[in-house]
Amino acid sequence: MSNNPHSTPRGQGSFNTLAQNRTKPGDKPVAILLGKGSELSEKLVLKGRAKRKVITQAMVLGLIDANNIKGLTGDWRKSYWNTYHCQGRIFTAEGKLHGTYCKNRFCTLCCNIRKAVIINQYLPVLNTWTEAHFVTLTIKAVRAKALHAALRSILRCFHWITDKHRKRYKRGKGIELKGIKSLECNFNHERKTSVG
Repeated sequence: MSNNPHSTPRGQGSFNTLAQNRTKPGDKPVAILLGKGSELSEKLVLKGRAKRKVITQAMVLGLIDANNIKGLTGDWRKSYWNTYHCQGRIFTAEGKLHGTYCKNRFCTLCCNIRKAVIINQYLPVLNTWTEAHFVTLTIKAVRAKALHAALRSILRCFHWITDKHRKRYKRGKGIELKGIKSLECNFNHERKTSVG
């Protein structure tokens, strides 16, 4: 044993450690939370968010693989990984969930929010309509090479339908068409096809 009064036997700490009497700075990360957050009690909403997250991650990995085959790099690759990590870290505060969104068009989470914002902007006009219908027109999935032609064909058919009904309404033989058009394109990561 040493004659030094400050030495301690092995396995025990020294009394004279100059330790601080408070929590060390930087023990817990500080997160700045923006927005209103999502309620933790709404389990159906949370399940829907989790489902969209799984779908988005699978789709984005397929897009990354498809771009690797084509040899694309740079901004697209960065955007895909940004979308993959969208809402990857969730923080809770005052009973609400907070996270960071990627805001990319191919993210199902962010598209869902974008659609809700757009619907709320159109809601005052939609409430004035007496009989509203939600109509979805789809086509069979096509390969990337045929996508541009397929989208042109969809737009041409849509204009043909609206022009036909507009002319009938002017002649007094049909109803007036009022509506909001939304064009979407989804990527199937297994088949490497897109559908509009």
